[in-house]
Amino acid sequence: MLNELKTRSLKKSLFGTILMVVIGIVCLVIATQSVITILHGHYDFESLEPDEIDDKKIVDASVTTNFGSFIEEYEKNTKTGATRTTNLYYVIWTGDDESTDFRYIGVKMPTSYQNVMDAMADATYNYEVSDPVEVSGALCKMDDEELRYFKEYFLESGWTEEEFEEGTLPYFIDYGALVGASGVFFVVVECVGIFLIILAVIRMIYALSGGYLKKFQRELDTLGCPTERADMEFHTAPLIAGDLKIGRTFTFYFDGNHPHIILNDKIVWAYQSTTTHRTNGIKTGTTYEVIIYMIEKKAIHASVSSQSDAVTVLDHMANTMPWVVLGYTKDIEKLFKNDFQNFLQGRYYTMPHPAVPNVSGNMMTPETSYTPAE
Repeated sequence: MLNELKTRSLKKSLFGTILMVVIGIVCLVIATQSVITILHGHYDFESLEPDEIDDKKIVDASVTTNFGSFIEEYEKNTKTGATRTTNLYYVIWTGDDESTDFRYIGVKMPTSYQNVMDAMADATYNYEVSDPVEVSGALCKMDDEELRYFKEYFLESGWTEEEFEEGTLPYFIDYGALVGASGVFFVVVECVGIFLIILAVIRMIYALSGGYLKKFQRELDTLGCPTERADMEFHTAPLIAGDLKIGRTFTFYFDGNHPHIILNDKIVWAYQSTTTHRTNGIKTGTTYEVIIYMIEKKAIHASVSSQSDAVTVLDHMANTMPWVVLGYTKDIEKLFKNDFQNFLQGRYYTMPHPAVPNVSGNMMTPETSYTPAE
């Protein structure tokens, strides 16, 4: 019995464990390189040689010269068709004013800098000095579309293909990327990924070591039931629906990944519960349960896969547990909550409880098997 319950618990936990691993890996794929870049700190852009420009650095640059924009990035309102510029890419060069070995790259700036960057481009064209614009952000490699516009800018300015290859680098500084809140986001995503993978490993170890059986063992101890006695009934009890097994003395069920055992003689009320799940008013699914109340007024939620399974469970209880109130009405609920002793008089005290071997192996009757709750 215990090995079978352990196997079922492991199988039930697998989906959640695998999902944690998958989400964790996705988080690491998204964030790891960015976090490594963040941990390396910021580089002074002007001090970098052309062969040191790559997409694994965050740089601080004082931009005093730019040669105009080559991309205008915008977003479009699908309802109104209106467009709004969000970013502009400008051409700048590497190194400082004293550098003899430099290359042209890009810098991506938000539109809030458009006026100052356009004015700087005009000043550059007229050989005038501009006040520096401080830029901090990640160096990024241009994608195919960005590189195409970047190349068109130079070819339309009269450069040859060879001059473009020799005089440019396919990178741009992405203003604000991996800096401040952006950097914190990737660190958080990385931490979430690591946490989920560690949690998945712990969860798997817990399942393999029988951790999900601890509550079941405690319930056996509370009932004073030897494992051998429960094992015998577990293997003879019919599987009514899903993981729900109802024997002569005990009912076995799962709550999530945890198996449980209850004494049939202490069940007082059972009914079907159907929950419809909706997202934004749209039905997304339905779940079914058999709600079982014990004489201690404790509610047990036994999940089943369909309404017919719930009916099967209740039919089986009707045939084997005549003392149990079956079905739900507001009047039954009101009596259960407000006048529990009269609720018990309805069936629990008046209907026969078949004599069955108790947890110690002797015969038991309802007079000796429970202490009614007030």
